[in-house]
Amino acid sequence: MKRQVAIATFIALTLTLSCITACKKENNSNKGTPTSGSVYGMVVNEGNLPVKGAKVSAGSQTVVTDVYGKFELKNPVANTDVVLIKATAPDYFPGYRNVTKSKDASDYTVIKLINYDGSETPIGNAATGGNASFGTFSISVGNKGFVTESGSAYSGSVTVRARYIQADDPSIDELMPGGDFSALDTSGNPGIMETQGFAAIDFIDNNGNILTPNPGNARVAIQLSPQVASSLSSSSRAWTFNEISGQWNYSGGITVGSSEVTLDFISRFINCDVFASACVITGQVVDCNDKPAKNRKVVFSSDILRYSTFTNTNGYYSIRVSSRPGNYKVSCEDASANVAVYTNGNVTAPGIKTKTSFYSDTYSAFAVTTSFNGGCSLSYSNVLVGASIACAASTSQSSINIKGEWSQKGDSCWTWADAFDVNLPLTNSGGTYSGNITYLGIAFNLSNGKVNADNTFSANVTVNDPDWDAPITKNISLK
Repeated sequence: MKRQVAIATFIALTLTLSCITACKKENNSNKGTPTSGSVYGMVVNEGNLPVKGAKVSAGSQTVVTDVYGKFELKNPVANTDVVLIKATAPDYFPGYRNVTKSKDASDYTVIKLINYDGSETPIGNAATGGNASFGTFSISVGNKGFVTESGSAYSGSVTVRARYIQADDPSIDELMPGGDFSALDTSGNPGIMETQGFAAIDFIDNNGNILTPNPGNARVAIQLSPQVASSLSSSSRAWTFNEISGQWNYSGGITVGSSEVTLDFISRFINCDVFASACVITGQVVDCNDKPAKNRKVVFSSDILRYSTFTNTNGYYSIRVSSRPGNYKVSCEDASANVAVYTNGNVTAPGIKTKTSFYSDTYSAFAVTTSFNGGCSLSYSNVLVGASIACAASTSQSSINIKGEWSQKGDSCWTWADAFDVNLPLTNSGGTYSGNITYLGIAFNLSNGKVNADNTFSANVTVNDPDWDAPITKNISLK
């Protein structure tokens, strides 16, 4: 839902950019030093809906997301100052996000998972090989065989599931494993990817277990868009994502044709990117009251590159971008400015004014207008809530239509209002109604719904927006 903003907000983005030309080689392993503060956030799918029950881990610490897709890792381990967060859930490829850990604050992130999207395709027998096509790319397998996760030779049928994320995909910065595009070149020097897109590929046996093709046994051919084709050069190479270190590693050369590029399959995530030196941009986002704007997404984009990160609880952020000379557009909500980037020197971006406000941590209770279709025949109404009930005695399923709005409490700078209209399916279990639904990324839950002895209907309705610190609950009473 889009916020309708009443008063313009001023956002100050103070940025300092320092280029990394040489530094100690990085190895962001899961084995690191415990940090202070938390890393918290959400796991979502490609539709930005929360993924409930996803396992989220950093090092040996693992938690599970709640019904709203939220998680918190307390004092996670980091290598130097980077925490590698991994999220897994059924029907999705694993998701990874490198989070630069703040020393004096907790850090926020969002991990967006790539759905298999019905991509499972038989590719033949492990001993004979075969081919599979996925529209924008194809996979060919030879007769050199596969091994299981334990390293044993495998001789049965093979299925492949695969997705290719184009370089111009608007979510490339959210879907790219690692999120920060960090990489190691052929000499182990740290840098960053200028991405041309990437492929996510799993080979599986009849029981869904992961298989690995023997070296040289699988090759991937990717169809090129005009934009990507023009950007490929002699410096483009094949890269694979290391799921332990959280970095992209050089994995060999590529073959570029007139309409496609081919490269060997090495591991689950592969691409044919350009390696570049990196710059670190740090800054702070504040609202019109000069209060830190936490959990805000900040995006840096050029004609062909896009990077993003989130502000921490103090409104600060740190982001790595390619140091190739040029301009980046810095965006936070609808605020933007152009920042010139040079291979040598520091850059400070100007302050930005925006008409988009940041959401407050405190929300008023919401007014509700409700219609209910359940197991009785009564009519209810009051000042805040109106409802009509029609029923069939044998009905075990019901639904309740919730309409209303909530608004931010009085603020000296800005305010907003948000409307909703949701049809919430309910289950009647022994006379108690309950149900939940996610609508436009906002979770609605009804519990303890009852038709009482005095012919009133009461229930608790909880609404949770990912931008809120905590859900809000209203008791509805239909009289």
